[in-house]
Amino acid sequence: MKILNKILLIVLLIFCVVLSGCNNNNKYEEASSFTDGLAAVKLRGLWGFIDTEENLVITPTYEEAHSFYNNIAPVKKDGFWGAIDKKNNVIIPFDYEEATIESDTLISVKKNSKYGCIDFKNNIVVDFVSETPISLYNCGEENIAIITENNYQGFIALNTNLKVEPKYTAIMPNNSIVHLESNGKFGFVNLESKTIVEPKYSYYLSFNDDLAPVDIDGKFGYINTKDKMIIKPIYDRADLFINGLATVYLDGKTGCIDKNGDVVIPFKYDYINSFWESDVLLASLDNKVALMNAKGELLFEPKFEHIELGSEDDMFAASYVDEDGNRKNVFINKQGEIILNTDYTEIYPFY
Repeated sequence: MKILNKILLIVLLIFCVVLSGCNNNNKYEEASSFTDGLAAVKLRGLWGFIDTEENLVITPTYEEAHSFYNNIAPVKKDGFWGAIDKKNNVIIPFDYEEATIESDTLISVKKNSKYGCIDFKNNIVVDFVSETPISLYNCGEENIAIITENNYQGFIALNTNLKVEPKYTAIMPNNSIVHLESNGKFGFVNLESKTIVEPKYSYYLSFNDDLAPVDIDGKFGYINTKDKMIIKPIYDRADLFINGLATVYLDGKTGCIDKNGDVVIPFKYDYINSFWESDVLLASLDNKVALMNAKGELLFEPKFEHIELGSEDDMFAASYVDEDGNRKNVFINKQGEIILNTDYTEIYPFY
């Protein structure tokens, strides 16, 4: 009887192992995510594609495969890359050492050890001159392709054919402004006006409201996107323009100027925080802070140790020291009135 029980137990274990194997869904060696309704899968060492119902749409015949994008997928066969459509028609011939889709219509490809760029019809858009894969960026209404030669970067504007020679240590696109860096200096290209400003400034140029602060011999002023000096360099430090105002520093005090360089908020404050997340400014006077409007008018006398800007319903997290020397954390309104007391040692704005 014991022998029979052992035999039954062995049969049951074998059945469980077989059943477990039949229910194993991990039948692919590798798989990508679904894009355009298909996923690349690796089966017996080769790649093909399945649909969302796991039907094998394209038989695994490729050595490597990227995901579909805009109905096209780069695949590798016989050591070279091309591209196919969803019906497995060859769209891009197998002529390339590498192929990566970089935009809605362009593919970065490698041929004869150099990188270029082609469209989905195999037309050459960027010649094979780059030492590294082509990076494509959308900059406003322009598209640029960054190329590398002799370890230096340049770029080509694909819509206007503007070419900036590869002689910079870094190319940094930012909307219609492309920043240039060389030997620790910074310049830029204005794609709209095709203005090229060679690197000569000590700091990265951050344009906001079409102006950027620049350092000239230790003093700060503002240039426009055509490199014209709009506000003379007379300040010890200068922040970005936000909503038409910029915080500037002079002789140890802080004020605000408009885009004409006129003083809107006088130079008497310890510091002024700009309008990043609110329609009011934070101003410090004699180490006490208050809120200020865009006209430079204090909404109440400075009396708090700290105020946190950026909160819902105009409730600002603030702190002060009471008559007994205890630090209190409260919420105030724009008029500096306490609208919510707390017993907490630390508070943050409402979001």
